[in-house]
Parts: sequence; C-alpha cells; structure tokens
Amino acid sequence: MVGTDTLPSGASYDSGTKRVTVSTAGVTLDGWDFTGGKSLAMNAEGITLRNSKFDAGTNLTQCVVYGTTATPQSGLIERCSFDGARAISATYNASIKCKDGTGGLTIQLCDFRDMPADNVVAGESNSPGSLLVLGAQSTIRRNTFGTGAWGNPSAHYDAITLNCGDWLVYENYFDLTPFNDGTQAGTTYGTNNCLRLFGFNLLRLDVYNSILTGHETLSSYPLDVNGDSILSARIRDNLIRPNAGGGWRHPGAGAILQSSGNRNAQSQAPLVEIPAKTYTPPAITSTATRNIVESTPFTFEPTADQPVTWSVSTPETGKWTLTTAPTAGSKPTLAFATPAQSANSAAGSKVYTATLTATNGAGQTTSQTVNFTVIVAPARKVSFYDQLVALNETPAAPRKSAYDTLLDALTLGATSQTKILDRLDFLYVLEAPTLLMARQNLIADRYNATVVGAPVFVAGQGFRGNGGTGYLETGYNPTVATDDKFTQTDSCAGVYTRTLGGINDGYLVLGTQVGIQSGGTTAATVSSRLVTTANMTTTGSFLPGFVNANRTTAGGNNYTIGSGDSRETVNRGTLAITSATFAVGKSVPNTSAGGQIMAAWAGGSLTQAEETDLRNALRTFFIATGAIAA
Repeated sequence: MVGTDTLPSGASYDSGTKRVTVSTAGVTLDGWDFTGGKSLAMNAEGITLRNSKFDAGTNLTQCVVYGTTATPQSGLIERCSFDGARAISATYNASIKCKDGTGGLTIQLCDFRDMPADNVVAGESNSPGSLLVLGAQSTIRRNTFGTGAWGNPSAHYDAITLNCGDWLVYENYFDLTPFNDGTQAGTTYGTNNCLRLFGFNLLRLDVYNSILTGHETLSSYPLDVNGDSILSARIRDNLIRPNAGGGWRHPGAGAILQSSGNRNAQSQAPLVEIPAKTYTPPAITSTATRNIVESTPFTFEPTADQPVTWSVSTPETGKWTLTTAPTAGSKPTLAFATPAQSANSAAGSKVYTATLTATNGAGQTTSQTVNFTVIVAPARKVSFYDQLVALNETPAAPRKSAYDTLLDALTLGATSQTKILDRLDFLYVLEAPTLLMARQNLIADRYNATVVGAPVFVAGQGFRGNGGTGYLETGYNPTVATDDKFTQTDSCAGVYTRTLGGINDGYLVLGTQVGIQSGGTTAATVSSRLVTTANMTTTGSFLPGFVNANRTTAGGNNYTIGSGDSRETVNRGTLAITSATFAVGKSVPNTSAGGQIMAAWAGGSLTQAEETDLRNALRTFFIATGAIAA
C-alpha cells in the first residue's frame, strides 16, 4: 500500500501531495495500491509499473504522469486498473498524462472505467507550434476503456486524447455507453470520444484491430479530430459503432486521416472510408540565397509549403550554430554569431553553404542548398560618426544605437537584399536632437543642407518649411555632378512625414518646379519630372508617413509612387531633369506651411522591395527614438 509500505530504491513518496516520484532508471513497481487519490510520476528511463490500481478520488489531477521534470523515452504500464469510482471531480483531467517530448511508452492490458474525465492524454498544450520535440514511438494495446463522465450530463470524456507524438493504438476495446441509473439523462452527455486527435504536433498514428462502441445514444463521434497538421494517420480494420446520427468520425477528419477495412460493429457492414491522402513532395519556399553583413549576428529559418520535419547538414564546421527540431511544422535555426572574420574581408566576400532537407508525412523529401554571401561591413557608419564628432554633435547612446541599426539595415535590405545606401545621393534624417545633426547627409559627407529663411525645427520630431521662404537648401544638382545616381531615366525622391499641412504643401522640391506634394486628390499641375501626392488613396485622402516617387524611363506613364506596401503609376511629361538645386520644405505653388518632415532623400530609382526596406529601416529608427508610436 502506497504510504505505508516501503517503496523500492529510487522511488520516494510525498505525503503532502500523495505522489510517488521515481527518478532512477530501471525501477519496477509491481502490485502497488495507489487508491485513496495517490499518484505516480515517472521521471526516468525504463520504469515499469504493473499489477497496480488507482482511483480518481475527488481532488486528484492525474493518476500517472509520464515525465514531469524529465522526458523519458522508455517506460511500461501493464495490467493496471484505473477506477474513477463514478466520482465527480472538477480537477481530474487524465488517468495517464504524457509530458510534451516524452516517448517510448507502452500501455497494455490495463482497465480504465467510470472516470470523471479523460484517460490517456499525450501533450500538455493544444496550440500549434507549442511543442519543440517529439519522442520515440509509443504503444497503447489490448486495454479496456469503459464508461466515463457518468456523473455529469455535460461532462467531457475521451478514452484517448493525442496531440503530439508517434503512436501505435491496436487491439483495444472501447465502450463509452453512458451510465444511467435512472437519475441521469444518458442521451445528454458531453463530447465523449473513443479517440480524439488534436493533430498540431501528432507526427504519426496507426489505429487498428480495435472495437469502438457505446455511441449509439450520443451525438459525439467515436473518432474526433481537431487540427489539421497530422503528418500521417491511419484508421484501419476496426469495428466501430456509429453515433445516433450514423456518423463514425468527425466530418473534418477527411482532410487529415485515411482509413480502410473498418466495419459497423453491429451490422458488420463496411463503413464509408476516408481515401488515402495524396502526397506531393514538399517545396521549400524560403530563399536559397541571402546576403549577410560581416560580423553582424544573423539567423535564418526555412519554410515549406506543407508540414515537414527538417534536417540540416553543412560543410562549414565551426561557422554555424545549428538547432534542429524534428517536429511537424517546426524549423531548424541556422545562426552565425560573427559571419566572416576580417580575413574574409580582403577577398571581398565569402559564401557559406548549408543543405536543408524537408520530409513530409509520406517520407517524401526535398533538399535545397542555401548560400549565404557575406558582404563587407559599411565604412560609411564610421565616417558618419567622424563627421558628427567633427561638428561636436556626437549622438547619445540610445540614438547612436538607432543610427547603427539604420545604417546596418540600409547596408543590406532585408527584403531586397541590396545595399540601399548605394542607390541614394542624399538621405537626411531630420528627426534629430539638433538642427545641425539633422542637416547632415547620411550617404556621404556632401550635400549637407543649409537653412534658408526661418523654417521650424522641433528636436525629436522633425522639420517644417513655411511654404516658400523657409526651407533647407541641399546644394544637390544632379545635372552638375557626374557621379550622382539621379538621372532622367533612373531617379527617385521621397519623404517620411510625421504630420501633414494643407493641400499641396511642399515637402521636397526637386529644382524650381518639381516636388513631392503633401496631399490632394491629384498631383500638383506643374510640368514635372517627379511629382506625387503623399500616400494617396483611391478616395484622395492621405496620411503621414512614407512616400517615394520613381522614374525609370524618359517619358509617358513612367512614374511609380510607392508607400513601401503598394504602388501606383502616374502619367507625367517627358522633360529633362531639373537644372536647379533641390530644396526640402519648399513648395510650388506656395501655400500654407507644410507638415513635419522626419526624413528626405533622392537618388537612383528604387524597386518596391528597396522601398519597403527603406520605409521599414526609417520606421524602426523613428520608433526607437520615440518620434512615432510602434
């Protein structure tokens, strides 16, 4: 008797919790009486429990827990009885509970009956992606599962609930006929199932040669399914008694399971089967090439078009940190702490490789070799800070970190995989602690803007021109410089705004007549090379934020206006690029004061992916400095 007799070495009893804990491998418990609400925790390999009996009690949560502080991969429970004694318990949830990640458990020749809730339960959680590791194959065979949830017409009872693992279930007898002593309405019992599958991390399941009955007065199904990522599940050669409506499995099971050889337990007539699933080899949907910045920590997770398990191999010994999780739908993480040491910089680049293999539930595999090219860290980051130091404008630590992140992101765009810094001639981050810092060009130590008139600058928010006499002069004239990116057939200009002024307020004027306008249902009527409204929608309304205009041909319908998420094309004339210098905050025509500008730029045209990278990099910067909300 547990609690009075001496337990074998390696087992201990806590009288407060009424739990026996076994933490030593190979321990056998034979012929023990756990009745009176006592329980067992199996926390080591090779533990055997046999010829023992349990009852549910009124406060017990589980009779046996396979793994609490450990995840054993071998264990045996046989010839044991689990008697709920027709108790009503609000806390009881399983006769045998298997921890996430455990495996290799055999449950055989046991009797389960009259329980207030579920019997065998595998998995601690019911949400996708919550399990990291699946254990070895487990077996449930030659057991009897009797009446359950007898004491409460709305109670829920499943003989077996599985949401993770690799399971064989065969030669079991299920009879879930509700107990009715004349005081209970047997036809109103809850969702009682012989077998319930969640499927979120259920890797494989094979159920065969079993009898599933007791549902002829119930509306619930002998076989219930809730989830859609079981890799391989077969229900075959069983005798199954349909429910009161003639159903033997949940209607959604057809997309998940396959069945064959099953018959009606009463009439012996063949059941309507679920056809075998048609599998196609997985497709790896993540990119096979990436660029990564030298000495900048980098991680990568692959993706596929269906639930798969992943394996990884790489010749780059000592370069990768590899974490492989053989779980349905999980991903291995490939990580570099410091990709490419300085020795690689002299060569200009270094390509690291890894081979990913995705395997689906049918055993079909697809492999992909991924190549990660290391590019040299930007020298501009160092020279920009030298530029600020020379002006006695060194940014404080939080803003320094934001500048670091911004310049790194523009060195290698996460979406475009290109160096955005090389596409621009100037980029002013006007949301700065001082006007002097705001006027500095992040791209190169030239075109640092000068103040004309009396524009309004608010530290930590941005800059606002007055519509004509107060603005920033860039000194930028792409018709004069020979090495600028901005040309008639390859150009962009844009702003990131914090607030908006009135219709047609000017943000960035490209020369004397070409500008980024702040709003309105149509662009300003000027003879233009680049002109747009800010974030214009189909209704003509507008919002503060990112807008970029591109030109990639000499004339016609050749202007794309992008917000980083979408683009539209506008028709503007065929004119040469302006010969005047660009100004920030100067409007054509002059109207009311414009809104606050947090950033302005111009240079060669940007792809939509590059627009997205520029928008995201600037938005991250402004969130980090507190200029805008996340």
